[in-house]
Amino acid sequence: MPGEATSRLVASLRRNAVWGMMSAMFGRPRRTATPPPGVELGRGERVLASDVTTDGAPIVATNHRVLLPTPDGLASISWANVDRATFDRESGLLTVIETAMAGGRPRRHRLRVDGALTLLDVIREQVKASVILTRHVPIADGKGARISGRRRPDTGALTWNVTVDVGLDVDDPDVRRLIDAALAAVRAELP
Repeated sequence: MPGEATSRLVASLRRNAVWGMMSAMFGRPRRTATPPPGVELGRGERVLASDVTTDGAPIVATNHRVLLPTPDGLASISWANVDRATFDRESGLLTVIETAMAGGRPRRHRLRVDGALTLLDVIREQVKASVILTRHVPIADGKGARISGRRRPDTGALTWNVTVDVGLDVDDPDVRRLIDAALAAVRAELP
C-alpha cells in the first residue's frame, strides 16, 4: 500500500533528523542514517542526514552528494557542484544553490521543510570540505570572477568553477581571454 510505505519513509527520515539534531546539541557523533527506499548508494557512500519536504518527498545528504526532489524525481548533485544553502525558519524554505557556469545563472532548489537545521549544517559542512582553493580575480571595469577548485568526494577529481560578477560580459572575447588566463593562474597555484 503506497500510503503505508510513505508513512514508514517519513517516520524513518524524521527519526534520522531528530538523532542528528540531538547529536549536534549534545556533541555525540552523528549516526549513519539508512537511505530511504528507492535511493541507491554508491560504493563507500553513506547517509549523513535526511529529511522530508512538507509534501513528503525525501531530501538526502550523503558523504558524496545531496539528493533533492524535483518534478522529475530526485536530482543527484555532487558536493563539488553545490555553491551554498540557506534556511529561512519563518517560511520553512530550504534553498540549495548549485554552482553556475561562467555567465550562467545558478540553479536554485527551493524546498519547504518543517525544520532543516541539521540538514543545513551537513550541507554547509560538505560544501566547505569540498573547497580546495577559492580566489576572486579582477577582470575588467572593477568586476571580477570567483574561481574555485573543488574536490569531488566520490572520485577525488578536482573540478573548477568560475562565477563572474554581475555585469561582466562573458561573450566579449577580451573578457573571456582574461577569465581563461585568471583560471590558468589560479590552477597553477596548486601542485
